Amino acid sequence: MRKPFFVIVISVCLVLSLGLGLFGCKQAPKEKTFFAMNTLMTVSLYGDSALLDECGRLLASLDRTLSATDPTSEVYRLNHGGTSEDEHVKELLDKSLALSRLTEGAFDPTVYPVVRAWGFTTGDYRIPAQDELTAALSKVGYERIAWKEGSISLPQGVEIDFGGIAKGYAGDLVKRYLLDKGLTSGLLNLGGNVVAIGAKPDGTPYRIAVKDPVGEGYMCILPVVDKSVVTSGLYERYFEKDGVKYGHIVDPSTGYPVDNGFLSVTVVGEDGAKCDALSTALFVMGPQKACEFAKSNALSVVMATEDCLYVSSDLSSSIAWKGEQNKRVVTL
Repeated sequence: MRKPFFVIVISVCLVLSLGLGLFGCKQAPKEKTFFAMNTLMTVSLYGDSALLDECGRLLASLDRTLSATDPTSEVYRLNHGGTSEDEHVKELLDKSLALSRLTEGAFDPTVYPVVRAWGFTTGDYRIPAQDELTAALSKVGYERIAWKEGSISLPQGVEIDFGGIAKGYAGDLVKRYLLDKGLTSGLLNLGGNVVAIGAKPDGTPYRIAVKDPVGEGYMCILPVVDKSVVTSGLYERYFEKDGVKYGHIVDPSTGYPVDNGFLSVTVVGEDGAKCDALSTALFVMGPQKACEFAKSNALSVVMATEDCLYVSSDLSSSIAWKGEQNKRVVTL
């Protein structure tokens, strides 16, 4: 469920190339790039430059805590029979389980054994044998996790990975920290998860470009004030075998990479962690169920298939498409 840097969802290159079109004023932001959560993260602030290093330290600390592959992390300890009292782990697990219930398992942090079987955690891609996949699936199920106040421990065989929600959560934490320090304007690009802090200094919205899932450049531009923009797409990470593409977004109910017609799903909202998880969940649901879910839960979305674009009504009047659309646009 990870959303890696090397195939960026909200294109960093595009964001940078828009220059003044993005930031919209003569005042240049103070900017710094960090490496955390297996991706490059850029923090751009209109304020005290000393805050940049503090953001980097916060991101690095979260990375050390939440990594599923680092033997020193809290999550690794949980996955190997240990316990954790870390507040970030508790908060993320609470959020993850709530979103798992909301999406009826389309988002599930316990799918890690299946994702690992396909090689998406290491880059050593492979098609697992059916008996191996069945064994991995037997360990999946958010319903098996139940805990109250105190230390967290996982049921025997259950493993978690916050890769589908961690960058959204990190963006929320960094934004909260900066707001507490009095910052009123800035932009976080956390490996594709974009967080707008307030508006641009001149009061106008940030203009966030959403990558074209099949072509070069961008598909559309969204005006955003004080919200997160998160996209999941098949182009993010995949491998090919005998002419078949296998994407990194895995359906927790089948154990197989999703192949339901979706090319990309973008979610916009105030809660970055929720947007992060829901972009994956909607992708797993497929177009029909995702449209129904988005409407019933009043989500701000842009969802693309090969021949159709689904846009929530609140975004339809402000979205700027790149050129004329050769796809049918459906307003939800």
